[in-house]
Amino acid sequence: MRVVRRYAVVMHAILVANMLAADTLENFIVAKPTSAFWTAFPINNLIALVTLAAVSLAAYLLLLFRPPSRARVVFGFIAATGFNLLMPSTMALMVLSKMPIALRVVLAIVPLIAFAFVLRGIVWIACHWRVFDPTRCGACNHQLLREQVDCPECGAARRVSLVWGWGAEQSRVAARTGLAVLCVMVSLYAVGALGVVKLAWHAQLFVELFDEHEAELATILADATVVERADVAEIAVDIDANYGAQGWIREVSGAFAVPPSIDGQRVLFVPLEPRDGSAVDEIWLDALPTQLASFPPSSAEASANWMRTITARLDGKSANFASDIADVRTTIDLRYPSLWAIIAVMCAGPFAAAFVAFAWKRFIAHIMRKAQAVTQSRV
Repeated sequence: MRVVRRYAVVMHAILVANMLAADTLENFIVAKPTSAFWTAFPINNLIALVTLAAVSLAAYLLLLFRPPSRARVVFGFIAATGFNLLMPSTMALMVLSKMPIALRVVLAIVPLIAFAFVLRGIVWIACHWRVFDPTRCGACNHQLLREQVDCPECGAARRVSLVWGWGAEQSRVAARTGLAVLCVMVSLYAVGALGVVKLAWHAQLFVELFDEHEAELATILADATVVERADVAEIAVDIDANYGAQGWIREVSGAFAVPPSIDGQRVLFVPLEPRDGSAVDEIWLDALPTQLASFPPSSAEASANWMRTITARLDGKSANFASDIADVRTTIDLRYPSLWAIIAVMCAGPFAAAFVAFAWKRFIAHIMRKAQAVTQSRV
């Protein structure tokens, strides 16, 4: 029962860490900046602890039975998978719902593949799992003496997992299934972290310029580099807080402007930046009113002034909008983060599974060496 108790302690520790991590991410993702974080935190933790107590009681009752039956083993894997993946999957879905479909598919590839391995392992256990005699070899079923570490018939090492009544093949399937669960869990948490960590995102801007009478002056579309969390999709009114090195919007490119519709006629977008990719300079900015000659005078002046103002602000200079522009509303539509962030999120789960597999292999090797040393000392 000592091994059973140790296993139960490890599983409960993983479950506690999982719940606390999900609870913390939930508060950061869901809570508004003005909400009281520490007010909501203990309430969610209370729910997590009640759930943990119920799971602990069920696990303790199941672990009283040795050797476990196939039904209990399958139920244990399903319960462990469900409890460990329910919370991070909820966090990940909340963040993915803010992203474009293409990015959702890319970030979901790794956890979906790993989850397929989880299902495969559970199905294999449900179909092939059986109780092994710990006094026999898990590979060839040869009778082993208590002091024998290796099977004299086939040479297979006596696995520590045989204490549970699991054979060598079943142990490998169970280990791969557990690692797949870990891969899915860490991958989902990595996706959820995108809703907490501020990153550089490629985004599209939808800017509306209004005068003091709330009449629309012009509409501007542009690509931008935005440093923010993944769940940002809101209207920013204070231009000073959102453009420049200290704001959200760090770079703007490919800007186009269009005036309000004139007598229902369709008006084409006019570029506010050179199409050849050259830098915006004073000569180009001075020529913008001519470039916008098809606009009404108020729309042309507002569009040119917006371009001049944000160019100065993005260069770290001080600039204010013209008095005719009373309100600037910028809608930020995040498209995808930097490439390194996507790679890091996709590699987090496999890296965690590989690290745990390597550490567990070293741990088992250490135990086997100690067992062999004890056997040799007795001889």
